[in-house]
Amino acid sequence: MKTVIVLLATVFSFSAQALESHYGKMSFSHGEYHCTMTNNGGAKEIKKVVFNVEMRAGKEREKNFTQKVGAVVAAGETITAHSGVSAKFIGKYCKFMAK
Repeated sequence: MKTVIVLLATVFSFSAQALESHYGKMSFSHGEYHCTMTNNGGAKEIKKVVFNVEMRAGKEREKNFTQKVGAVVAAGETITAHSGVSAKFIGKYCKFMAK
């Protein structure tokens, strides 16, 4: 019985921490990639942004770079995050992770 209770508590704690992904538009300016998203729904608490890029040459070319954001975006607002990733990579997509 205790095992069932512990298992249920673990499942609920993982589901409480689940993040939604919201894809943004990736652009390149001032020597780095940026990700921009306009919130079309209710208020979202953005935790981080993930930049998926590909190296121009070499093995294991696909890479993910994550930046912490920590911002609340209301409906209709736009958020932009900077990656710090240079033109050494080719930007594929970016997504904001929100609660």
